[in-house]
Parts: sequence; C-alpha cells; structure tokens
Amino acid sequence: MQLADPRLIDSEYQSDIEAYAESPLRRSFLNNKNFFSVSAGSLSATQFDSRLQAQLKTQLSDRYEFRFHRVEHENYEEALRASLIELAYRLDQEWWLSAYGSLERFKKEDDLGVALIWRQQDAFTSGASNDSSSPHETLAQEFRLFATQVDFTRSERSDSGDTFAQGKAPWSFGYVYRTPNLENYLRRESKTEWISPADDRRMTHEKTAFGHTQRDSNRKHAVRLFADRLTQSLTTISSATTRSLRRDRLEAEYRRRYSLEATGSQIEVGLSWVRREWQNELDARMIHTQTSPLISWLENGDSPGWEIAYGGTWFRASEDLSLGAANLKSAAWESRLNLRRLIAFDTRGRLELALTFDLDGGGEFGTFEGGHGQFVVEF
Repeated sequence: MQLADPRLIDSEYQSDIEAYAESPLRRSFLNNKNFFSVSAGSLSATQFDSRLQAQLKTQLSDRYEFRFHRVEHENYEEALRASLIELAYRLDQEWWLSAYGSLERFKKEDDLGVALIWRQQDAFTSGASNDSSSPHETLAQEFRLFATQVDFTRSERSDSGDTFAQGKAPWSFGYVYRTPNLENYLRRESKTEWISPADDRRMTHEKTAFGHTQRDSNRKHAVRLFADRLTQSLTTISSATTRSLRRDRLEAEYRRRYSLEATGSQIEVGLSWVRREWQNELDARMIHTQTSPLISWLENGDSPGWEIAYGGTWFRASEDLSLGAANLKSAAWESRLNLRRLIAFDTRGRLELALTFDLDGGGEFGTFEGGHGQFVVEF
C-alpha cells in the first residue's frame, strides 16, 4: 500500500480527468446485459488514466443466474482492480440472493461476499440495440445490498507472514440502486489494520464513498454528485515512525444538451466543481478547489462524427502548500481544446479517439497535451 500522494495533483490534473471521463449523458452501455469498455488517457509521459469495465451475465435456469464483473480504474488517486464471480438464486419473482467471490493467485487476496437483490418483475425488457436484428436487455430497476469480507484468509494463508492486527478480515458493505437513467450507491470499507514483518511496516486503511448520477429520460440534462473520505497510515515498525494522510473529495457536475435543428448537431454545456483536502499526521492540511466550465459541439450527437470541446479550469490551492508539488501554483486558469472522433462498427461496438491541446502552451509537450481512446462493445 502507498499513501495517496498530494504532490502528484497539480493545476492541470482535474482538466485531464474530465477530458477523459465520459459524459453522464452518454453512459448507456451500463444498462446492457453484457458489455466491455476500456479506455486510456495520457496523464504524463509515463502514466495513463486507465479504466476498464466488463460484465457477462446469463440465466442458468429459472432459479439461477451467473455474472462475471471486472472493474479497473487507475490514476494518481485510484488503484482499483477487482474481478467478481457471482451466482444468484431467485427467492421469488422479485428477490434474489447471491454469493460472490474473487479468485487471485495469492489466497490472502481473495474476497468473499453475499448480496440481497430486488428487481421488479419485468426488470429486464427487450429493446432495440445498435443491431436492430437482435434484441438487447435494458435494466428497469434494481437494488443491491451487499457485504464483502476482504482478504478473508490473509491471516491464515499469507506466504509473506503479513496478518491482520486484530486477526479478523475487514468488511466492505453498502448498496447500489440503478435504473436506466439513475445510479446511486454507498460503499463503506471498514478500518483495516495489518502487519507485514517482512516489510517492517504496519498499515491502516479506511474508506467511505457515495455517488449519485441522474439524467432525464430524453438525455437532455444530467447531474452527478460524488463524495469520499480515505484515511491511511503507514508505520515503520523498527523505528516507530508513522506517516498518515486523510483525503476528502467532493464533486458536483451539471450537463445540458441543446439540439441545433438547422444542422442536426448538438451543443453540450457543463459546469463542474471539485474540492480536495489532505491532512497529515501533523495536522497540516492543503486544499485544492477547481471550477470547470465546458462547451462542446457534437456533429451528430451520440452518432458517429466529430466532437470539438473547450474546457477551462479555475484552480486554487490554499493552506499549507508544502504538502503539494514543489512547483504547485496557488492559483491558475487552465484552458484546453479537445478534438474527438466517434466511430461505430456495423453491428455493435464503438471506438472514440481524442487529441487534447493546451491552449496556454504550458503542457508537458508544448501545445499538444496528450491523447485518449475508448473502445466499447455491447453484446
């Protein structure tokens, strides 16, 4: 485990993340039965903002259902990698009980969990996909209550001798509620403390996250809210020195689309606000706030074509700036131009390619800031 390092977060980081993140008005594939999505956007000469989501789901019988989930999200703040194999049993027309787990090479990293799921009777209905000759399934409503025992055999199955300080595996629990135009979730990772004699360290980890995304049925406007708190500490056992860090994030975003009847194109405007706060073991703290307006022109809406977008970020840093990078600006206005091409394949799947240009000329490679690609297939 590495502590979340605020020295990596500069005035351009948030504009990078927003340039590569998909608009909440376009996120439709999550409603599908089976899908695969992968994307990568350049954060620096050596690192990507990397994302992957995949789901395979099939009905085994009238009572049993199988799902495979894969999620990856990695950048300067995230380090998420998880694969879950799930078997669900239908209790009645609307209620399901599922058991799931992850399988890793090292047994100490395996997770085990249970979930109680509620769906309406016709929670999945047939609709038209990109390929009109084959039906696809659209989620109507689902509520999932889950509890996961994380690394449940670490204390007994660790080949490096690391163990939980209390001898018991921690729990992660929460809920997810989804409809085609709404997702709401809460996830709580209880405090975890484990000892690694081989590495001469004791570590703690605790996290709570809440998210809410909602759009209207016509995909004209959307609201996204997010908040999380991450608390970590790292102690060197031999010297009894401890470094700790608490990070709080708050995010709010609004998007709106307007159709240009004369040309068939669309204009999307948005405004986002992000606040990050870090506090270390000496109670020193640093705060970043970013306010980011966005305007983009979409040649054919969500259909294949070009998108040209301007994004700005008003960045401010306050309190103890020594916690940040050596060249951190206390205030800055960052501007960029994003050029994106959407390509759709004949039956299913789409590819998005984008180039980003720093209009301030201060990017790592001059005006050219980096590139981004996303591939999505629904089946």
